[in-house]
Amino acid sequence: MYDSDVNPKQSLANSYRNGLRVAKENNINYIAFSATSCGSYRYPFDEAADIGISTIKEFANDFKRCILFCSRMIYIAFG
Repeated sequence: MYDSDVNPKQSLANSYRNGLRVAKENNINYIAFSATSCGSYRYPFDEAADIGISTIKEFANDFKRCILFCSRMIYIAFG
């Protein structure tokens, strides 16, 4: 995705938006996102994290709470 997509930032943001929209529409109480597109699609971790966090913030008023787990060990393990 990252190397071949014309607008990878928009595509990644849309994947978060779609997941959050479906969660909201179906009254899902919990949802988790991993480092979306950072594996086989080779999206840079830091850039993907910025996109994910900013997109999730768009839905801040739709959910009661958002918890962000971040571990440098995970980045090292998969980076």
